[in-house]
Amino acid sequence: MINIVTKHTENAKAEHEKGLLRKTRAKLNSSSLPKYLKEFIDKNLTQILIEKPDKLLEINKEFYSTNKGSVKKINPKIREIFDYNSFTNKKQEYNGYSLADNLQINTCPNCNRQYTITISSKKVEGQLTRPDFDHYFPKSKYPLLSLSFYNLIPSCKICNSTFKGYKETDIKQHIHPYSDNIINDFSFDYKLSSKGLYKCESISVKFKEPTTKDRIKKTFEMFRIEETYNGHKFIVDQILQLKNSLNDDYLEILTQKTYDNINWTPEEAYRIGFGVNYKDDELCEHPFSKLKKDILKKEEMLSVFKTDV
Repeated sequence: MINIVTKHTENAKAEHEKGLLRKTRAKLNSSSLPKYLKEFIDKNLTQILIEKPDKLLEINKEFYSTNKGSVKKINPKIREIFDYNSFTNKKQEYNGYSLADNLQINTCPNCNRQYTITISSKKVEGQLTRPDFDHYFPKSKYPLLSLSFYNLIPSCKICNSTFKGYKETDIKQHIHPYSDNIINDFSFDYKLSSKGLYKCESISVKFKEPTTKDRIKKTFEMFRIEETYNGHKFIVDQILQLKNSLNDDYLEILTQKTYDNINWTPEEAYRIGFGVNYKDDELCEHPFSKLKKDILKKEEMLSVFKTDV
């Protein structure tokens, strides 16, 4: 749902290559893989670690077309080289916590409901938390891509383990959080209940862009977006109650008339007033940012912004 290319992405990718290249090459050199396969991986190792999804598929396809032996015999050796279990071991100098910390993605890009904040402590064992990493191309089928930067999607446990599980995503059929920016291709809408004022009966998704509609729908179905969002109708209720209690100049008042010594931008006032970020590339910082923005837009509470939102 939320594109996760941010100002931190390039640095995180560089650190990913730096943290894994030498270690992975050492495992490759000590592997019992045939020489010609070792040479292929060595030649393409940097690309395997940091290339984008479409290129990763090309490399993977070329590797297995080059292989002359049994895939069942080769894959266990590939898994030893691109060892995800080792990568998730917090005792390693560069590991899953390092990647998550470098990315600084605060909410799950699949649902934008759950926080995926990374907290690490070298002093207290066990007081650590980080997002799951969803293998967009499953490591069971694509062991060569088990440590690839663009194949490790920071996700909440519900999206990764409960909803997706062993289902396979495909860039031709599903959205990729690094490759696709669909934030303006869909919007959340709501229907009011007849039982009470400012009471949301249901939340729905509307699609705007036909070229990505099918891929968005399939992705949303996989992560059960409409179903789970309808478990959070109270958020819409809160927005409607907020609108009812404020006048239409709320953001303008926050921006220009509240504190004489603070010059808030409209974006800062939006964050303070509604508890989420306004800019599309910052929606990953707070849960339900997209939902709140769409409802606020529908309720015409964003008039202080000069650009179309």
